[in-house]
Amino acid sequence: MKCPYCNGSVKLVSASVVYHSNKYGNSKVWVCEHYPKCDAYVGCHPGTEIPLGRLANAKLRALKVEAHKQFDPIWKSGLMTRREAYKWLADMLHIEEAECHIGKFSPDMCEKVIKICRRQDNTEIQEYRSKHYGYEQNRPVFTRGYKSRKKR
Repeated sequence: MKCPYCNGSVKLVSASVVYHSNKYGNSKVWVCEHYPKCDAYVGCHPGTEIPLGRLANAKLRALKVEAHKQFDPIWKSGLMTRREAYKWLADMLHIEEAECHIGKFSPDMCEKVIKICRRQDNTEIQEYRSKHYGYEQNRPVFTRGYKSRKKR
Protein backbone atom coordinates (compact mmCIF):
# COMPACT_ATOMS: atom_id res chain seq x y z
CA MET A 1 0.00 0.00 0.00
CA LYS A 2 1.26 3.50 -0.87
CA CYS A 3 0.32 6.85 0.62
CA PRO A 4 -1.98 8.71 -1.78
CA TYR A 5 -0.56 12.07 -0.62
CA CYS A 6 3.22 11.61 -0.80
CA ASN A 7 3.60 8.15 -2.35
CA GLY A 8 5.45 6.93 0.74
CA SER A 9 5.18 3.38 2.00
CA VAL A 10 2.56 2.57 4.60
CA LYS A 11 3.32 0.71 7.81
CA LEU A 12 1.29 -0.79 10.65
CA VAL A 13 1.92 0.74 14.08
CA SER A 14 0.33 0.85 17.50
CA ALA A 15 -2.56 3.33 17.74
CA SER A 16 -0.64 5.03 20.56
CA VAL A 17 1.80 6.38 17.94
CA VAL A 18 -0.98 8.50 16.41
CA TYR A 19 -3.25 9.12 19.40
CA HIS A 20 -0.44 9.53 21.99
CA SER A 21 -2.44 7.51 24.48
CA ASN A 22 -3.08 3.90 25.45
CA LYS A 23 -6.82 4.61 25.32
CA TYR A 24 -7.18 2.26 22.34
CA GLY A 25 -5.33 -0.66 23.94
CA ASN A 26 -3.70 -2.93 21.39
CA SER A 27 -5.41 -1.26 18.40
CA LYS A 28 -3.39 -0.75 15.25
CA VAL A 29 -3.18 2.05 12.70
CA TRP A 30 -1.79 2.13 9.16
CA VAL A 31 0.37 5.27 8.78
CA CYS A 32 2.47 6.84 6.06
CA GLU A 33 6.17 6.22 6.60
CA HIS A 34 6.60 10.02 6.68
CA TYR A 35 4.17 10.47 9.57
CA PRO A 36 3.80 13.00 11.19
CA LYS A 37 5.16 15.22 8.39
CA CYS A 38 2.60 13.52 6.16
CA ASP A 39 -0.36 13.10 8.48
CA ALA A 40 -2.05 10.29 6.52
CA TYR A 41 -3.32 7.34 8.53
CA VAL A 42 -6.28 5.02 8.96
CA GLY A 43 -7.35 2.96 11.94
CA CYS A 44 -8.05 -0.77 11.89
CA HIS A 45 -11.15 -2.76 12.70
CA PRO A 46 -10.93 -3.79 16.38
CA GLY A 47 -8.63 -6.73 16.99
CA THR A 48 -7.48 -6.89 13.36
CA GLU A 49 -5.02 -5.32 10.94
CA ILE A 50 -7.84 -4.60 8.45
CA PRO A 51 -8.08 -0.87 7.66
CA LEU A 52 -11.37 0.90 8.43
CA GLY A 53 -11.15 2.64 5.06
CA ARG A 54 -8.55 4.47 3.03
CA LEU A 55 -5.54 6.43 4.23
CA ALA A 56 -6.69 9.94 5.02
CA ASN A 57 -5.13 13.29 5.81
CA ALA A 58 -6.65 15.70 8.34
CA LYS A 59 -9.02 17.24 5.78
CA LEU A 60 -10.42 13.88 4.65
CA ARG A 61 -10.69 12.59 8.23
CA ALA A 62 -12.75 15.66 9.15
CA LEU A 63 -14.99 15.13 6.11
CA LYS A 64 -15.51 11.46 7.01
CA VAL A 65 -16.47 12.41 10.58
CA GLU A 66 -18.96 14.99 9.29
CA ALA A 67 -20.34 12.53 6.72
CA HIS A 68 -21.03 10.02 9.51
CA LYS A 69 -22.51 12.77 11.68
CA GLN A 70 -25.01 13.57 8.94
CA PHE A 71 -25.64 9.98 7.77
CA ASP A 72 -25.79 8.00 11.02
CA PRO A 73 -28.97 9.62 12.42
CA ILE A 74 -30.86 8.26 9.41
CA TRP A 75 -30.43 4.72 10.73
CA LYS A 76 -29.57 5.27 14.39
CA SER A 77 -32.88 7.10 14.84
CA GLY A 78 -34.65 3.83 14.01
CA LEU A 79 -36.10 5.21 10.80
CA MET A 80 -34.47 2.35 8.86
CA THR A 81 -31.94 -0.37 9.47
CA ARG A 82 -28.27 0.33 8.88
CA ARG A 83 -28.33 -1.84 5.77
CA GLU A 84 -31.42 -0.06 4.41
CA ALA A 85 -29.76 3.30 5.05
CA TYR A 86 -26.61 2.31 3.15
CA LYS A 87 -28.74 0.99 0.27
CA TRP A 88 -30.63 4.30 0.22
CA LEU A 89 -27.34 6.24 0.29
CA ALA A 90 -25.91 4.12 -2.55
CA ASP A 91 -29.03 4.88 -4.59
CA MET A 92 -28.71 8.59 -3.84
CA LEU A 93 -25.02 8.55 -4.88
CA HIS A 94 -25.68 6.37 -7.95
CA ILE A 95 -23.15 3.76 -6.85
CA GLU A 96 -23.33 0.06 -6.07
CA GLU A 97 -24.28 -0.83 -2.52
CA ALA A 98 -21.02 -2.79 -2.13
CA GLU A 99 -19.07 0.43 -2.88
CA CYS A 100 -20.98 2.48 -0.30
CA HIS A 101 -18.58 2.81 2.64
CA ILE A 102 -17.84 6.29 4.01
CA GLY A 103 -14.41 5.16 5.19
CA LYS A 104 -13.39 4.52 1.59
CA PHE A 105 -14.83 7.72 0.10
CA SER A 106 -12.87 10.57 -1.47
CA PRO A 107 -13.28 14.15 -0.22
CA ASP A 108 -15.73 14.88 -3.06
CA MET A 109 -17.86 11.85 -2.24
CA CYS A 110 -17.87 12.74 1.47
CA GLU A 111 -19.10 16.23 0.58
CA LYS A 112 -21.92 14.68 -1.48
CA VAL A 113 -22.90 12.48 1.48
CA ILE A 114 -22.92 15.49 3.79
CA LYS A 115 -25.08 17.51 1.40
CA ILE A 116 -27.57 14.70 0.76
CA CYS A 117 -27.89 13.61 4.37
CA ARG A 118 -28.01 17.11 5.84
CA ARG A 119 -31.18 17.69 3.81
CA GLN A 120 -32.97 14.65 5.28
CA ASP A 121 -35.28 15.27 8.12
CA ASN A 122 -38.29 14.01 10.00
CA THR A 123 -39.27 13.71 13.64
CA GLU A 124 -37.00 10.73 14.40
CA ILE A 125 -33.93 12.24 12.76
CA GLN A 126 -34.60 15.64 14.33
CA GLU A 127 -34.93 14.09 17.81
CA TYR A 128 -31.75 12.04 17.34
CA ARG A 129 -29.73 15.06 16.20
CA SER A 130 -31.05 17.16 19.07
CA LYS A 131 -30.33 14.48 21.68
CA HIS A 132 -26.90 13.39 20.41
CA TYR A 133 -25.54 16.49 18.69
CA GLY A 134 -27.45 19.29 20.42
CA TYR A 135 -28.91 20.83 17.26
CA GLU A 136 -31.69 20.51 14.74
CA GLN A 137 -31.52 21.07 11.00
CA ASN A 138 -33.35 23.99 9.43
CA ARG A 139 -35.59 23.82 6.36
CA PRO A 140 -35.85 20.08 5.78
CA VAL A 141 -36.00 18.73 2.24
CA PHE A 142 -37.35 15.23 1.66
CA THR A 143 -36.05 12.90 -1.03
CA ARG A 144 -37.13 9.44 -2.10
CA GLY A 145 -37.20 6.89 0.63
CA TYR A 146 -38.69 9.30 3.15
CA LYS A 147 -42.18 10.40 3.98
CA SER A 148 -42.80 13.26 6.32
CA ARG A 149 -44.43 12.20 9.56
CA LYS A 150 -44.97 15.81 10.52
CA LYS A 151 -48.56 16.99 10.45
CA ARG A 152 -49.04 19.95 8.21
